[in-house]
Amino acid sequence: MSNETATTGSDSITASVTAVAGSKGLIIGNGLISIIIGVLLLSYPKGVLVTITFFLGLWLLLAGLAQIIGGFTANLDGGSRAAL
Repeated sequence: MSNETATTGSDSITASVTAVAGSKGLIIGNGLISIIIGVLLLSYPKGVLVTITFFLGLWLLLAGLAQIIGGFTANLDGGSRAAL
């Protein structure tokens, strides 16, 4: 007998996200990107603001579509999800 517990897909995803969220590289990268965007906004407020707004809108659009597709495919098996 082993003492291992069975994990579901959701448990492994949660563990992966938790491991990545604590990564020093991601924290440093996020800080650098924030500083760069802040400097650009202070240097060229109008042009950079329009560009950032465009990319933020595009990101939100794609994230929303991914969530809608994920909602429809939540109960499908792996092969059916891969087809989408």
